[in-house]
Amino acid sequence: MSRSTFADAASITFAFSPDSKRIAVGTIAGTASAGAWIQPANGSGTPERLDTPKTFGSVGSWSPDGRYVFFMVQNNATRQDVYSIDLNGDKKLTPVIQSPANEAGAVLSPNGKWLAYRSDESGRYEVYVTAFPGPAGKWQVSNGGGGFPSWSADGKQLYYVIGDKLMLVAIQNLETFEFGAPTALPIHVNEFASLGPVAPGERFPALKALSGRQSHPQEVILNWTGTLKQ
Repeated sequence: MSRSTFADAASITFAFSPDSKRIAVGTIAGTASAGAWIQPANGSGTPERLDTPKTFGSVGSWSPDGRYVFFMVQNNATRQDVYSIDLNGDKKLTPVIQSPANEAGAVLSPNGKWLAYRSDESGRYEVYVTAFPGPAGKWQVSNGGGGFPSWSADGKQLYYVIGDKLMLVAIQNLETFEFGAPTALPIHVNEFASLGPVAPGERFPALKALSGRQSHPQEVILNWTGTLKQ
């Protein structure tokens, strides 16, 4: 274990590159080191500063192909919005989803065509999917509230959380984005300290939450979808 960042900030957000060799790091506005940058994961080398406004919010996710980093940016007029930076282009912060509602938690599908995110445009947070990078439709995939979307490694499932439930939406057509109704998985989210993104092989990293000061080790659940089939 080694320290990777040395930012003077009370709040730090980050996202690993697909090959885990780099980290996109963001710090909240109001500190001397406020902003966002990319650095080697091991903390060596010189961080590359990214274009961010004074109202910068947080780092969201890194696209599966390594080209885009997604952010949540706080704006006075439009509240929370989703922005991206094209690391293969001009590396400028560009609005992707900007409206009077709050939008955040954007994650790009493995095929690079669909961007899932949460928005409270209906009066409560729901999970939506829109085409990326250009406008070509938008779909509400959650039903009755939802947030924290995550894709399976093959893009054929979209997961999200509502309350204590982990939900699954089957994607029936990856090209036109046809999808089925949400179904609840037999996992209680509140039992875990964190649930990671879906990894290759349909393994879902999960850290078991501990109550009080128990000395029991944390549990990492792997291949939980295989257990469901049994």
